[in-house]
Amino acid sequence: MEIRAAWPDGAPAESSLVIALDEACAWYADTAEGRFESPFRVRHPGMAMQGVAGPIYRLPQGGAVLWDSRRHPFGLDAAHARVGVRLPDGRGLSITFDSARLPASVRLLDRMGDRHGLNVAVSWRSDDHGVTSGVDDVRFKICAARERQAANTGSGDPRLTAVGGGWQFENGYYRARLSRTGTLAGLWRRDGEGWQAVVRTDGLYTDKGFARDGEHIAQENDVEASVRIEPAEADGVRLSVTGEMRGFGRFDKLGHPVRFCSVFTLGDGPAFRRFTAFQSTTVPAAGRAFLSQRTTYIGAARAVFSDASGVILSRDSNSGKARTCETAKATDPLRLPSDIRIACAGGVTVRLADLRWTGTRPGNVFLHGEDLHLAWLDGAAGTAGPGAWQGISMSVSCEDRVVAAQGEELDVAAVAVPVEVVRDGRFDEDGAAGRTLRLVQSGLGWPSERSVAQVGWHLPEGSARVREGNNPCVRIDGDGASYRLIHQALPTRAFLPGETWRLAARMRGEDVQKGDVDWKTACLRWCVQTEGRVIYQTVSLPEGSSAWREYSVSVTLPPRFGDVAVEVGLNGNRGRVWVDDVRVEKEK
Repeated sequence: MEIRAAWPDGAPAESSLVIALDEACAWYADTAEGRFESPFRVRHPGMAMQGVAGPIYRLPQGGAVLWDSRRHPFGLDAAHARVGVRLPDGRGLSITFDSARLPASVRLLDRMGDRHGLNVAVSWRSDDHGVTSGVDDVRFKICAARERQAANTGSGDPRLTAVGGGWQFENGYYRARLSRTGTLAGLWRRDGEGWQAVVRTDGLYTDKGFARDGEHIAQENDVEASVRIEPAEADGVRLSVTGEMRGFGRFDKLGHPVRFCSVFTLGDGPAFRRFTAFQSTTVPAAGRAFLSQRTTYIGAARAVFSDASGVILSRDSNSGKARTCETAKATDPLRLPSDIRIACAGGVTVRLADLRWTGTRPGNVFLHGEDLHLAWLDGAAGTAGPGAWQGISMSVSCEDRVVAAQGEELDVAAVAVPVEVVRDGRFDEDGAAGRTLRLVQSGLGWPSERSVAQVGWHLPEGSARVREGNNPCVRIDGDGASYRLIHQALPTRAFLPGETWRLAARMRGEDVQKGDVDWKTACLRWCVQTEGRVIYQTVSLPEGSSAWREYSVSVTLPPRFGDVAVEVGLNGNRGRVWVDDVRVEKEK
């Protein structure tokens, strides 16, 4: 049976189609890494928890999730893009996805709410802080058979194979090893019947400004990166990775994350395209910071940085530990290279061509021994502010001559989407975040990053979604003993230091009483974390009863800030308020 499940007007992020397979006694998943399989049983039958994120991890861990395609991506043909089950009577059933139109994720869950049993949850689209993936039109086949499908080695493309810690792509010109975290873990050039190593490792990292000075926070340390492998144009392969930088230690997760996105587009030619971007959620904690993409070129000696006007900087030999070719110290520090050539060991020249800088310009580009640094922040240099994605796209080849890379171009504009500052400001979504659609039933919740992050409104005790006539709104009853404020955390990437934003809402009150201190009022307010404290900007309703009217309050973001949220309700006093049409707008 072939199924097409489509959203003509665009699939909402995290919306899912769930196929219930309650009689399954075993499951398997065929991926680019091979087959995953296990007998099926509900692991925690007495637990209602659907997966939790704690101080160590950012994504749901444990609970109902048995397997997730974002951690173990599907491959490039039908034999490596399917899940299946075995039933008690020996029959098998498989679900095969179109590798050219893969959904954002496929997950195997051992329960849905209070119902225990195997479920296949298919999400059309995902939005990972502005990096979107998936399709609006998912197509798959359900096939029943006496025997289960045989497992196949490989990824569905003989050029791409699974290796320890990631994947290896090999053609007649180069061999590239790509880690699970989206770094280039090695690059070799074809040398007769053998290989000449030219790149040892690379990746984004910071050791100042985002954690304790000297603490190494790096892309390579992420343990929860999401990976997606898809066909690309010109018979190529695209591997995309998103995640968050963290330290090597188990608990070294940044309180204010630095997120990353890496994309490699590889084919049969002598060059490949790579794209790297990052997004910090706050400004550095100190006035000086460092954040760079560092690549180690084996035996790097002579180097030339150029742009369309000619050579910018060069060096003739490896200077050991000293920095060389620093654009920040050049005659014109605003000139950035669009072409970099580095002579490596064995007479191999690696050429980075067609460098396209997107977002804020980097603070410095330089060589430090064998390491090439693309440093968006370098001491006091650089202006990579919070919220915006900064990135670079380039063609990479082990040839001195310019070689055009195969594959589609990708830049920050392709991953950054408009920021929705307040979600469900008119209270008409009815708490639909993280909901699912099943073939026979709708409305069950399931583990998702959005539900864990509590995207949307958090409604405390004494508050409820109601209707006045045909108008949806929220009513909040204050008991005089507790703080009853509905709360929504806003996306930090929407804000920059020094900006002024206005919060507005329509509200009315009934029997609002004065609290025992002046700040206990019926109110609408901003909550901004900065330098270890929370600052509030508040507007209050009058005491007694009042008709519907608009209230507003503005805030100017401080130079350094963390989380930003809005709240509305009764702040420890008695009464009743209704709230509708909450909006946040940047003031000119």
